[in-house]
Amino acid sequence: MAISNWIAPSVIAYTGPKFGMVLGGIPYCLFMAVFFRPYLGTLYASSILLGIGAAVLWTSQGVFLTINSSDQTMSRNAGMFWAILQLSNLWGNIFATVELSGQKSIDSALRTRLFVGLLCAAILGVLLFLVLRYPGKRDRGRTATSRSTSTKVRCLHCTTKWREWVWLREIRQSFRLLMTLKMLLLAITFAYTGFMLTFWSGVFGTSIHFTKVLGDERNYLLGLSGVVIGLGEITSGALFGFLGSTIKRRGRSSIAVLGVVLQLISYLLIFLFFPFDSPSHETDLATYVAPNKDVALICSFLLGFGDAAINVQIYALLGNTYSADSAPAFALFKFVQSVTAAIAFFYATMTLPGQLVIVTATGILGAASFCIVELLNHREETKGLEIQLQSPKKSTNL
Repeated sequence: MAISNWIAPSVIAYTGPKFGMVLGGIPYCLFMAVFFRPYLGTLYASSILLGIGAAVLWTSQGVFLTINSSDQTMSRNAGMFWAILQLSNLWGNIFATVELSGQKSIDSALRTRLFVGLLCAAILGVLLFLVLRYPGKRDRGRTATSRSTSTKVRCLHCTTKWREWVWLREIRQSFRLLMTLKMLLLAITFAYTGFMLTFWSGVFGTSIHFTKVLGDERNYLLGLSGVVIGLGEITSGALFGFLGSTIKRRGRSSIAVLGVVLQLISYLLIFLFFPFDSPSHETDLATYVAPNKDVALICSFLLGFGDAAINVQIYALLGNTYSADSAPAFALFKFVQSVTAAIAFFYATMTLPGQLVIVTATGILGAASFCIVELLNHREETKGLEIQLQSPKKSTNL
């Protein structure tokens, strides 16, 4: 997926974000279908296609969100987008928990039921992409506040002519963007989201499952943890979506910092309550405080809430700052996130203290870099307003 993010803007330049989402969603359907009769070759092939499709899908979503938002509505729309997206965590984990309840192994019939449900959801999602609309002339006027509509939709196939070598132009623009000060700073924040993603989606759940003190209901608790993470994501996304205009006025950095702080609290609780070797094998190793189911769920909620807080602000920042280059900007975000998530999987069996040091350090650095970029944006906006205020005076003097 990481490498595919470099070609995603070029694909979107030809298809437009709407059909980019359709194109990116099809590999998800194929990946689910493969599990009805899984073979090693088809699993590998579908996994590669899934990585390519995911890059195109995620970048297309960011572009589509940007062209349907103004500077005033970007934070709100990003929050609502994230809340709706994370409903999959809630319903998916409830579905899996109900189906797997009381099951010691997954037989053919159970596997079929699981993947029929997942395949139907994937197909429905792709079909819904087809009915999405681009903003009309009236809507486009509203979403063009402080933006150049012509440049914002320059990559859309529906509004531009077919251009030769467009793929090369988009890749070149991605490299140019990566070399800018703001994007280099944001890359630190992007990197944290990747490390964090692997931690809460893989390492933390594994630690719950391997902690013997939590008893025989560890599998049930693991599914419940996924549900609570989803609730945290949805609550955070919806809350900061409704507060979008307020956040825009007062700055996004405070919300991003809040998200990191909440996750730092969860890291501290995990350090105190979970065995250090729980990411790698079943253990009853002594801990500073006896493992507790309630604490596991509190950590789950904090991880989900903080994850949404950070990601929503990243989406809003990219949509506002890079409205004319939204495809390369979102592609770079997903590229860095995918690389660090993959790196984190390689050390996923490291002891908890080592992993917590990594996510803690990158979290603090990521929050700091995000705040610096917000400060740079604020200075540019202030300078732009000063120039606008001075220009009428000059024309009057003339």
